[in-house]
Amino acid sequence: MGHLFVLAVLGFGAVLLTGEDLGQSLALWGGLLGQGEPGGMGTAGWYALRSYGPTLLLAALGATPWPSRWMARLRRGTWTGKVVAVAEPLVLAALLVISTGYLVDGGVQPFWY
Repeated sequence: MGHLFVLAVLGFGAVLLTGEDLGQSLALWGGLLGQGEPGGMGTAGWYALRSYGPTLLLAALGATPWPSRWMARLRRGTWTGKVVAVAEPLVLAALLVISTGYLVDGGVQPFWY
């Protein structure tokens, strides 16, 4: 439950920083919750889901024990253990460069950091 609460707070906080003033932020929040839309979620909600959905899905998957079990299984193998030993630092370095580039590009509000 705590994982989900933090995601909700961060999601609504990002919308707060997106609006130019409090009125626009409240209108965006209303759009996320389906206010004024007959079918449920508004266009702002669908946009946020398209923008942040894959990241949230990946974060939810990473919060499960499945990735660590998978990596442990790969490390136990003779040749897969060697591949993991070489590939893991390279993948982590690539993820560092990608995430830093994303932050620099303005994908995340610097206020959060």
